Amino acid sequence: MTVRQVHRALGETGRVIDWLRHQERAGLPADVVTQLTDAVRAVHTPLSEASALLLGVRATVSAAEGSVSAGDAFDVEASVENAGDTRLQGVEMRLDVPDGWTVESTGSDRTASLPPGETFTARFTVTTPPDQPVTAGVDITATSTFSRAGGRADLTSSTSVDVRSPVTIEELTADPRIVDEPGSTVSVSAVVVNGSGIDVTGDVHAAVPDGWSVEPAAVPYDLAAGERMPVTFDVHTPDEPAAADVRLTASYAGNDGDTAAIRLTYALQSWLFETDGDAEGWRPENHLGDFDVSDGALRTTSLGGDPFMVNDADLEIDASDGLTVEITMQTSASSDAQVFWTSDADPNFTEGKSTKFSVEAGEMRTYRVPIRAFDGVVTGLRLDPLTTEGDIVIDAIRIVQ
Repeated sequence: MTVRQVHRALGETGRVIDWLRHQERAGLPADVVTQLTDAVRAVHTPLSEASALLLGVRATVSAAEGSVSAGDAFDVEASVENAGDTRLQGVEMRLDVPDGWTVESTGSDRTASLPPGETFTARFTVTTPPDQPVTAGVDITATSTFSRAGGRADLTSSTSVDVRSPVTIEELTADPRIVDEPGSTVSVSAVVVNGSGIDVTGDVHAAVPDGWSVEPAAVPYDLAAGERMPVTFDVHTPDEPAAADVRLTASYAGNDGDTAAIRLTYALQSWLFETDGDAEGWRPENHLGDFDVSDGALRTTSLGGDPFMVNDADLEIDASDGLTVEITMQTSASSDAQVFWTSDADPNFTEGKSTKFSVEAGEMRTYRVPIRAFDGVVTGLRLDPLTTEGDIVIDAIRIVQ
């Protein structure tokens, strides 16, 4: 099939499509027009693709942003490249977007002719509505048309953008995150940030499981573009030991936007070193200086390359769901570290029952070291805080789920 034959056929399908539009204006039911038009386009579209292949024409579209906030505007470029040896006539571009979105051409969207070897690009600004829900992969379609030999070809190309929440939840913290006493209150705080280019109103609401409660249930916000606002919730834990996620959701225009969660857990065993002189069952075993427990911390010094401390006093903690040892510690040196454990089935500290981690010199940090799940109980702990010489200050050690 030649280019001329293809465009003669395109001329016929184009005239039928135009006739159907006229009949709709004359009163033919819209659903009938749509059904018939779709049937004609089922022929028109592959003919257009054949024309582009024979003539060396390529249509593309791209968005300047892969992700945009609801209510924001972004740029889109649609291009037609004439890689053949025949001049194209009447090149036009059209951009189709979802209902409620707007498109504005920022330059010419057509050219009378496109010589061989040249590319025509039309530029548009697309604006999302402020009430657009968070959505992944919203399609934007460009239709590029050109004429030859009495027929018009329509080429479609598409791109997509993700629509994100105009507000985000940042700096989520809980004080305390580890609950030492069931039935206590935890303060959960965050900052809600309007990262969009428009004013946004809504609320941040907190969700907790049954048996927990939170006050207030929601905090309203009214934020200008770029503005930030702190929010705080009081979470009341149940009377029995329990762990749960507290989830915050920022809503806007009736939609759920950004979400963030923080897990509150309880300590199965805690060593807080709050009593001067009481190491709470911990003892230095190797390459560690004498313990000094005062001002709410345990202090010691690593004297060599294999320092470790042990606690095996009355521990019996179920490990069937796995555990985490949380160590809040400050060291004067950076190095590897390691936690060992014993079980009711094996009372010895071995490499097979240990987890390595890294410590960083400087400020007080909390290290979370997992104990893998096993069928049994933990009966003892060994902490190797450094693998080199240095000063060590331990604020707390906890076993949590």
